[in-house]
Amino acid sequence: MFGRSATIALITVFSLWVPLVPAWAEGESRPASDAEKAFYQRVFKALEAAVPARGPQGWTVVEKTDFERLETVGSGTENEPFWVTYTVVWQNPAQIPADGAPAADEAGDSCREGRDARAEITVMANVTVESFMAPFAETEAVAGHPVYRTEGDLDPDFGWQEGVSFVFLGPGWQLSGEGDEAFMEALPRADLPHTRVQTVLVRVQAEEERARELLAAIDWKLLERLIGT
Repeated sequence: MFGRSATIALITVFSLWVPLVPAWAEGESRPASDAEKAFYQRVFKALEAAVPARGPQGWTVVEKTDFERLETVGSGTENEPFWVTYTVVWQNPAQIPADGAPAADEAGDSCREGRDARAEITVMANVTVESFMAPFAETEAVAGHPVYRTEGDLDPDFGWQEGVSFVFLGPGWQLSGEGDEAFMEALPRADLPHTRVQTVLVRVQAEEERARELLAAIDWKLLERLIGT
């Protein structure tokens, strides 16, 4: 389990989740039950409300998960906690020149292209496994919750990728595995219905100070009240 130090753990692992693609997108499906429809709407609206309505000053929303009434779910959905996710992405116009390419910093360092150009918040209910994709460290807590932060990196194909801040809500989160197979996991309770929020995971991908500002703007009380409902 994590300690409260900021010692960097050099762990590089592959992400085990796909944030915007439903699990039943390519598999068998069935009509959603009334309980599942009500749960999805209630939790989605709470996740949306917990995220700040406005991003950094002067930034524009370029992507957002819109609410759509739930009609179908994947076969077997009832066998695991029902997953709900909400994402919003802002872009910094000052860092995006007319040709659409990320702007370099004032020093013209190509390795710093695209820094502080984009910010993304993803909030997920009932995700029980999450892996880091870069070295990470525990940083200053927010609203009493530990924050784990990866560092940004220059991707040869996609340019500068900001680091990610993670906050895990709900009981039982632990670091499992070792080395490249390490991941955060919260074992789901089999005695609870799948339409019950057991965990909430918050991911903020942005420049570190920008991420800290966005984390501070999240309604943590609202997210905390979701757990167990």
